[in-house]
Amino acid sequence: IHDEKQLQCLSMMANWLVEPGKKYGLFLAGVAGNGKTTSVLAMRDLINHCQVRDPIGSTLFSPYAGIWFMTARELMAQFSLNRKKYEACKETYILAIDDFGTEESIVYEYRNIYKPMEDLLSYRYSRMLPTIITSNLPMAAIREKYGDRVSERFNEMMFVIHMPDRNFRV
Repeated sequence: IHDEKQLQCLSMMANWLVEPGKKYGLFLAGVAGNGKTTSVLAMRDLINHCQVRDPIGSTLFSPYAGIWFMTARELMAQFSLNRKKYEACKETYILAIDDFGTEESIVYEYRNIYKPMEDLLSYRYSRMLPTIITSNLPMAAIREKYGDRVSERFNEMMFVIHMPDRNFRV
């Protein structure tokens, strides 16, 4: 399906990938079915195929800076089930988080309260690690769900692309 707005969004994503000086995070927002996840998976395939050297040596699995892709729910599950994998996600050079906002924002463990997503984003923010996020949430809803701290970091680190309000699945 030819959609001019979709082509503009894809062009902005390509520019984000190659232009220095842009914000180090990418936030793809919009309705379900508009190509957010498909676009990130295509970027992942491209980056992984190019085998760009990891500039910080963050991964134990490969010397290349591929995109590590997880849904927000999977990431939250890793916090509770496999803390080592969660920590590896935090530190990987390029992390893509799909369906941000669908996960619970708080984890309760043995009377302790954790906010793993806030912790992860703060970590990546402070180290200026490339982070790609897809969500159906508008920016105002991010402030409501995660608070001012996460919202302000989003404003500073994320290049926001509003995908077309069109569901291509139907």
